[in-house]
Amino acid sequence: MSTRRGFTLVELLCAFTLLAIVGTTIGRLLIGQQRFYASVGERVAMRSQLRDGADVLALALRHAALQQTPIVAATDTAIELSTVIGAGTACGASGAELDLAPEGPSVGIPLTALALTPDSADEIVAYAAGSAPSPSGWSRARVVAVSTRPASAACATSPLLSAIDRANGRATAITVSPPLAVAPGAPVRILRHVRFDGYRAGDGRIYLGYRRCGNGCNTVQPVAGPYGTSLRDVQFRYFDVTGAALSAPVFGPALSRITRVDVVLRAASLGVVDLPGVGRGVAHDSTLVSIGLRNAP
Repeated sequence: MSTRRGFTLVELLCAFTLLAIVGTTIGRLLIGQQRFYASVGERVAMRSQLRDGADVLALALRHAALQQTPIVAATDTAIELSTVIGAGTACGASGAELDLAPEGPSVGIPLTALALTPDSADEIVAYAAGSAPSPSGWSRARVVAVSTRPASAACATSPLLSAIDRANGRATAITVSPPLAVAPGAPVRILRHVRFDGYRAGDGRIYLGYRRCGNGCNTVQPVAGPYGTSLRDVQFRYFDVTGAALSAPVFGPALSRITRVDVVLRAASLGVVDLPGVGRGVAHDSTLVSIGLRNAP
């Protein structure tokens, strides 16, 4: 008969010890990888919020220099401005009603593009080519009502549209006050008064907020963030055409001197970041974007 022998106690202890060492090493490796990817995710999220805030403000400011004073109020933590939400070409005008060419014509270059539907809280500016003694320039009015109607009726005599667009398109009819004296073919812009600022949310973090203003500003809506915990984490700086800094707040006639706005955004990670060579703790990052106003004097 053969004798079958098992593992000795010493062999079992050695095997368990090796197994524990290997398991601990693998566990530490997995935990380290998890911390690394979580830290990288924190960094990416933080920089993404910085980029989103800078992009939103850059887009709004670059669409805000049509009229002489596009910025309505300017402080170091907030800015109010009239930004363009749509542009078009007048194809007809009668008294207080202004008709815009249909969007997306089937032939040629689009004559009207509205990012948002105008309403009674918006304003409209139209260019009128004057003759002596009345000079050319932009006229401004308040939007009273907005509707659509067939282009065949609104733009019946306009040479801007093709026969197909005149037959099938729908013009945007805008009632304004006071009436605007513009001719067919005049460029038209729709303006919306908005406010951007940093505000503290319920979680104690600072977000970039958007408010639509008309007769007062409505409830804030977050458009980017979170950033840090100080209202100074969303900051605005103003400069004139010579590059000289304007002391905030800027108000009155000095608003027309603003030709460049610098936006400073500072962010802190929501969690602890632990990256090799960086150390363990809350990470901080910031961005600065300089935005020149279009057609600024």
